Amino acid sequence: MRNLSQARIAHVLFPILSHLPTHLVRARAFGVQQITLILCMMVGRRERSGYRSSLFDAWRLFGKRWRWKRRPSASSLAEARRKPAVLEGMRVAETTIAEQVAALGPPRCQRHPSGRRLIGVDGCRLRLEPTESIVERFGKRQSTTEETYHAEALMVSAWDLLGQRPVDRVTLPTDGSEREAIRAMYQEGGKLDGGDILVADRGFPSREILDELLDLRRDFIIRIAAGEHRKWREVERFFRNRRGGRDQWVTLQTGNRTRKIRLVRKTFIVGRGSKRRESTVVLVTSLANNDWSRADLMEAYRHRWAIEVQFREMKDIFASEGFHARFADGIEQELIAYHIVQMVTAILVAKTLQTAVPGDTWNDPKRSWINRRMALKIAWVILEASITQSKTRFVKTIATMLAELLREVSKRRPGRSFPLVRRMPVSKWHACWRNRVAA
Repeated sequence: MRNLSQARIAHVLFPILSHLPTHLVRARAFGVQQITLILCMMVGRRERSGYRSSLFDAWRLFGKRWRWKRRPSASSLAEARRKPAVLEGMRVAETTIAEQVAALGPPRCQRHPSGRRLIGVDGCRLRLEPTESIVERFGKRQSTTEETYHAEALMVSAWDLLGQRPVDRVTLPTDGSEREAIRAMYQEGGKLDGGDILVADRGFPSREILDELLDLRRDFIIRIAAGEHRKWREVERFFRNRRGGRDQWVTLQTGNRTRKIRLVRKTFIVGRGSKRRESTVVLVTSLANNDWSRADLMEAYRHRWAIEVQFREMKDIFASEGFHARFADGIEQELIAYHIVQMVTAILVAKTLQTAVPGDTWNDPKRSWINRRMALKIAWVILEASITQSKTRFVKTIATMLAELLREVSKRRPGRSFPLVRRMPVSKWHACWRNRVAA
């Protein structure tokens, strides 16, 4: 991989926001650059995420550079965000920084030896305000008895599981499906290429989607349901065929065709005490045995949890469901700002891991990790410095922030799969107290 020096990181990050338009027609105070940075400020500073407080910080930090004679009002920002050029410019900025981040490449501990990316795809629902524009585009979710009050959107994300960075995003109406989003990501012009390996959970596999992925020659690792009432016929035969072992190639019936797929299973012990039980994980994949062992497939699927952590960060740290926009394009703008902050964070984490633990591998259970909350805070400082500082000073700021982030590197704590054991005898302190009273 390329060496992630401070100068190279500055070369990638410095021009991203600086080269965006600073003015729009009939909106002299705001341009794409100003709105993008203010939105990044709102999603990156949860404790001060309002229009007025963000505008006050922007006026204090960037007012002289943007030639603001006075602090703009919140209503003027809301009106400027409705211009179509804003969303188009932010999409260009998101695409540009994504290409630059992908060109840097991840360190050794964030990439597979084959050089292929593990792309986790999953969806989450976003609760929105039921304004006319939002309801028209995304709709309301129907409950069993009546229509819900809040509007909802389905956001399906493609996440680089090892590189810890967003790759693609599709926002659909509430009645959309995750399988529909996968088809859109693999279409011409999508951000997923032929070398990527799709990793997904039990809600994705269907005979039609597996048939389409095999036709496109896209490799996948997908968990398939193994419960008593949801098993496919192929999975039932896989469990009955004890001679074939836990790793078999089976015939999949898709319409009028038959395809060869690989099924792998492993049994884990979950829970503790009286709730301790066995859980069987069954994976369906197109990867060959000589390249991917059963242990490698299970390890790759275990990395899928990174996209669930990303959803938690989005809703907890960034408070993504507290959208400020009351129109559909504004929701997309704030999601783009969130992804820009995430991609800047990915660059900083990659550089820190490259410096601190160059020998870690992707499947090392004791590989190091970084405090994500601190990394996200430092990413906002870097975005702020890319506007307010010269390029020479910007390089020094990156070096200082990376040294600060280097202190947050630590080894992963091993999980506990054994019951707690009392190391102190029962009533020890009562016995000591009785002895003291007796004395």
